[in-house]
Amino acid sequence: MMRSEKTVAAAGNGGRRSVSAILARRQARKARRRQVFPPDFVHGEVELAAIYDELGADWVERALFVVDEGDVTTVAYFDDYFLVVDQWQAGGTKDWHCWWEKHRRKRDRLVILELGQGRRVENTEVAVKIAVDRDRLGELEQGLLGLVRDGVIGGRTAEDRLRQGQVDILSLVTMTGALAAR
Repeated sequence: MMRSEKTVAAAGNGGRRSVSAILARRQARKARRRQVFPPDFVHGEVELAAIYDELGADWVERALFVVDEGDVTTVAYFDDYFLVVDQWQAGGTKDWHCWWEKHRRKRDRLVILELGQGRRVENTEVAVKIAVDRDRLGELEQGLLGLVRDGVIGGRTAEDRLRQGQVDILSLVTMTGALAAR
């Protein structure tokens, strides 16, 4: 018997799901540009949750981490030790100001990685600002985090810039904890 739709076994209930349904859910998650990382996720040689040891739960969970490069803005915040990363991209369906305010009003501390471009998110309540160029960022990642990026920094495609924003935000979070430890 030949089927036009391939299926795979679904975990737990013994049911079957179509490959196209699985891929459609994956694409929907990707389009949301939101990911959640567990506390034991390691970036370089540093676990995400290590920042709690250095700065305490109250400080960490009130912080909004920001990397803004103009056409891509990446924010991250902790929710009970889990790091939530959300991205905005120019040309998308979301208005930047509405998207920004939604994230900003929930956190009273900003931690910004300023790479010399972007909207220059202005706020007098910035708790930490790390202003570096890409070369210095690479040095900090290697020295503080034991991280060496594969490939070229500064991707040309929209997907490359989104991936770069995600790595940048993970570096910002883990570097903030590593710098606080010094």
